[in-house]
Amino acid sequence: MTEEEINSMPAGRAMDMLVAEKIFGWRHYSDDLWERMKDWLIQRREFNWTEQTPEESMLRMMITPEGHSRWPFEYSTSIDCAWLVREELSERGIVLAINNRSLMQRACYGHRRQSTDLTPEWSGFAETDPLAICRMALKVVHCLV
Repeated sequence: MTEEEINSMPAGRAMDMLVAEKIFGWRHYSDDLWERMKDWLIQRREFNWTEQTPEESMLRMMITPEGHSRWPFEYSTSIDCAWLVREELSERGIVLAINNRSLMQRACYGHRRQSTDLTPEWSGFAETDPLAICRMALKVVHCLV
């Protein structure tokens, strides 16, 4: 994924799933596992029938590193969930700073903790703090891979 693609990606489920995968190591369900779980999920009503079909719901469900099935947190729209991203990056030695870039835009900057140069290595810009954090975090993992 290029920096331009990250910068243009809107807040929402696709961004949340990408963050869950790239930052936290969550995995997507395979097609065969979906087929085995579909009837069980339908019986338990593990999704909101008014918003999505069982197939759409399952496409958004992921497997955590611990092996639990769940939908990704709303990293790109909830500051509480975005703070989990910040904490994960902090554990990896990345320091984040969030501030106003302008009246209508938020900025998230990051650099390695051990760096003597405090110039940001990565940045993310968006209309909201959670989306700016997510965009910056995706750039971090893209560079560190």
